[in-house]
Amino acid sequence: FGMARAGDTCALFERDGRILFERTLGENGWIFCNGDAEPPFACYNSVDETYIYLNLDGTEALGGPYDYTSAFWKDAEAASVSVDGRWGRMLRDGSFAIPAEYDWIGSPSEGLIPAEKDGLYGCLDEAGSVVIPFRFAHVGDFARGYADAQPQGNEAMHGLIERTGRWVIEPMDCDQVAVGADGD
Repeated sequence: FGMARAGDTCALFERDGRILFERTLGENGWIFCNGDAEPPFACYNSVDETYIYLNLDGTEALGGPYDYTSAFWKDAEAASVSVDGRWGRMLRDGSFAIPAEYDWIGSPSEGLIPAEKDGLYGCLDEAGSVVIPFRFAHVGDFARGYADAQPQGNEAMHGLIERTGRWVIEPMDCDQVAVGADGD
């Protein structure tokens, strides 16, 4: 799928160029349909500054409007959604796999979802259970079993945690700690 905009109207089209629908979304509106995104597509309406989901025929899906919506990625069961300033993970049927009760919630990486609650970061599993307790100033995405993290109280430091939240590289004064392409 692709999106084109002319003025304040966005159109969703198929690979062969056939237009599926057009919708007025404002001069800065968009339909997120690139990469591995699948319907219902996340959509931003710049006229009223809201986010919704759209079906392939242009009708609204999954209620809304929302403060923010992320894409439903190929093979993903849920997307991150903000409702009244609180974040959760919405399933494709409009129900919530993880209730909208977090300050922020990210996308899964290696089965763990970084989230913020009461100003601290931790990680959830796809069912919403806390896997890594909320005790960090920040937790990044997991790669090869590890994630960059910042300790609470000293955001200038970064270390590397494993899937339980245990430090494998203790925090040090640096911009980031990352796992290399070969896992080192």
